Amino acid sequence: MRPEVDSAGQPGFSGAAFPRLLVSVRSAEEAREALAGGAEIIDIKEPADGSLGAAVPGVRAEIVREVAGESPVTAALGELRTLGSEWTLEHHRGISLYKIGLSETRQSNWRNLLDEARIRIREGSEGEADLVAVAYADCRRAACPEPSSLLDYAIDRGFSHFLVDTFDKNTGGLSEFFEWGELAALCERARQGGLCFVAAGSLGAGQLAAAAEAGVDVIAVRGAATVGVRTAAIDRQAVSQLAAGIRSALSPG
Repeated sequence: MRPEVDSAGQPGFSGAAFPRLLVSVRSAEEAREALAGGAEIIDIKEPADGSLGAAVPGVRAEIVREVAGESPVTAALGELRTLGSEWTLEHHRGISLYKIGLSETRQSNWRNLLDEARIRIREGSEGEADLVAVAYADCRRAACPEPSSLLDYAIDRGFSHFLVDTFDKNTGGLSEFFEWGELAALCERARQGGLCFVAAGSLGAGQLAAAAEAGVDVIAVRGAATVGVRTAAIDRQAVSQLAAGIRSALSPG
């Protein structure tokens, strides 16, 4: 069965037939567009600041108010190396998962760093939110742990969600770094370990079927949900077409 994110943002095994669509937004207005188009999960980030660019806390609060419980909400916090050693979480109720990148941590004890980050998120949210284990497919470019090693860690530590994304949006999408069969193997390992598998990395409409067939549980998009580049505005029609594409990708006939 396919793990699915429930209304609290946590994984459950409900046997969902299709991957869920996550759309990353930078404003309350974009959140409205995404939901109107059929997005099932709203992610908050600032796309101009990289793969996991963090929106300012005020923007996060506005988006949470706009969503008003209509869907799970996640948020990016940026790269761990830029947060500083004394960072704290400014949490907004309604956000259930946070994402932090591991670029430039390959030579460090990244496992301990992630353990500490997870503790800060759990304590800062008073137990409402957890950390997503984020792997970069272009791990050499990002100088971060390889996805396979990070997945082993996530399974061992009992994470609920595992995301594979791309760090440098100028060097190609997810399919430039993974054969779909390799991604399917990672998905199966994640499923056996009880994790929800999220795939991102410049995924377009033409790749939805391959991602769905690989066993991805959540397909995360930004650029494909706009009318142009990833920093353009979210367009509800583009979102609607993606949502329909996901369903048709696995529909019989």
